[in-house]
Amino acid sequence: MKSEQVDMARARLAAVQAHHCSSEGALTSLEEAISDKEKQMTQLREQRDRAEQEKQEERELHEREVADYKMKLHSADSEIEKLQVRLERAQAEKDKLEAKLEASQSELGKCKAELEKLQREAGSSVDDREAARARTAKLELENERLRADLERSQATFGRSTLNTSQELDRATERAERASAELRRAQAEARASLAERDRARAEADSLQEKLEKSQGEVYRLKARLENAQSERESGQEELERAAGALARATADKERACAELVKLREELERSQATLGKAQLAQEKLQASLDKAQSDADQLQERLDKAQAEVRRLQMEKEKQTYDFESVQSQLDKAQGQATRLQKEREAAQLEADRLRDKYEKSQTVMSRLQKENDSFHLEVEKLQERVEILQSAASKAQRDRDNMQSDLNMIQERLDKTQTQMQKLQMERDDTLTEVDILKEKLEKSQLVAQKAIEDKETANKEFERMLEKYDRNGNINLSKYARLENAQSERESGQEELERAAGALARATADKERACAELVKLREELERSQATLGKAQLAQEKLQASLDKAQSDADQLQERLDKAQAEVRRMIFSRFLF
Repeated sequence: MKSEQVDMARARLAAVQAHHCSSEGALTSLEEAISDKEKQMTQLREQRDRAEQEKQEERELHEREVADYKMKLHSADSEIEKLQVRLERAQAEKDKLEAKLEASQSELGKCKAELEKLQREAGSSVDDREAARARTAKLELENERLRADLERSQATFGRSTLNTSQELDRATERAERASAELRRAQAEARASLAERDRARAEADSLQEKLEKSQGEVYRLKARLENAQSERESGQEELERAAGALARATADKERACAELVKLREELERSQATLGKAQLAQEKLQASLDKAQSDADQLQERLDKAQAEVRRLQMEKEKQTYDFESVQSQLDKAQGQATRLQKEREAAQLEADRLRDKYEKSQTVMSRLQKENDSFHLEVEKLQERVEILQSAASKAQRDRDNMQSDLNMIQERLDKTQTQMQKLQMERDDTLTEVDILKEKLEKSQLVAQKAIEDKETANKEFERMLEKYDRNGNINLSKYARLENAQSERESGQEELERAAGALARATADKERACAELVKLREELERSQATLGKAQLAQEKLQASLDKAQSDADQLQERLDKAQAEVRRMIFSRFLF
């Protein structure tokens, strides 16, 4: 009986040993297959890491190139602004020189007119002096004749005392009148000589002024030519800067084309990565199947007590590792939720920026309407200036109307400037908000980087756990999926940043267009003010010419009165003689 029991125990032991050997062979084959799958998975992971690293390097390189192009474009814009300022300064200097030249030419014309006037007066004084000399000679001859008559009357004194005394009285009176006329003629001759000397001195001073004004005109012409040459050089520099800007724009377009190519390559690499992920999923399915087979074999081997103790110890270790992995997973999940909240906050900030951008668009449309109305007002002012130039009699009334219109335009320009300042303040607020968004996105990128590092550590932990425990594959896969979700959220945050940067660029372009419109408005206002100044100058010239004509008429009237008095006096003297 005992021998039979011993034989049965030996047979059972042999069967158990045979089954154990067969199960060990199956386990070794499964372990080899699992090691092959793990090698394939590590190769796929390495390929994926290399692809991500290359993609990151290409993205960084493109970002650096875009930043370089932006710096070049900004430097070109600043250079163009400097050249524009220089050109405006040269234009202002040219306008000043032209105004001085016109003033000096007008002064030269006045000096020439005064010189001609003095020359005419000197000629008339010479004629008066010659006439006075002729009258003096005539009076001297008359005096001699009267003296001769007096002598003859004294010789014939004895003829008639009464007649002679009367003739003597008349002759004496005539001689006295002739002497008074002679003295008056000599005084007029001396006055005419003094007037001629004064006129000659004034003519000399006017000649000197004329020479000085001609020298000033030549100097102003030289300065004007220099200003024109400087303006031409500034225009050439502006054209060169425009060429540089065009080249920078072409470089920017080439960079955009390269960006499109890089995006296409990124899409192709993403497609390749998706294919690799599909292959990895297939391998994971086969691994799960092998894992199920290994579990079945493990259930058969649970009968051995030593294996049970070893599995118990490994289970405790697995529980400890699982808890650590679970804590890391909780941390990663907390970071993912925080990233989600920050992304939502960034989305709200982007919506607010979009609203502000729409408001700025409405403000720009209103500015455009006011610009059109300002153009209409400027055209009306030009028509009024033409009317002012055609009709000098209505100059004062048209000038008042233009002044009122100019004040209204100035008020509109002030309103436009205040609106531009408000728009500038809103743009600054937008820039500060975009900077805040950039800082938040940088923080989110840092958190995403930390999440990626945690993901890499989790992958390493996952590989180690795969070597030790094949049962926890589903947990690690869920963790890997969560990390992939975190990475996708980081990429979506990067896209939000790019959209915000695009909105900022559009706002900057709108601001530049608004500044250009403001510059145009200022130029048109300056032109209208210059037109008004020219009209006022023309009115002043007309008034001055009218005053001068009035003074000339008064002088002619005085000369006419003097001539009439002289004619009456000569007629009276002839009548006496």
